[in-house]
Amino acid sequence: MPSFPKSLTLTYRGHASPTCTQNVNLWNWYYSAWVSVSNTGVGATDTTLTLAAPGQLSDYLFFGQLRVSVQCFRTDGTQFDLSADLLKLNYTT
Repeated sequence: MPSFPKSLTLTYRGHASPTCTQNVNLWNWYYSAWVSVSNTGVGATDTTLTLAAPGQLSDYLFFGQLRVSVQCFRTDGTQFDLSADLLKLNYTT
């Protein structure tokens, strides 16, 4: 019998230069779609986010797989560098 998560948190630490809008997403296997967990501006100083997964937690776990996407964008087309020091997923069953 499969075990489903009772809690699911994501910890991410990174920065961007110049600033950009950063999206952190989790893959929802049930809907086959990315779910936004955070949408925030980041700059040259490391930012640490600890985020809880929204909705039905079992939708994010499929045969032991969890998928995360971290993206940044700028509306003016300026190039940027995005760096990450840490990406950690914690879940309990």
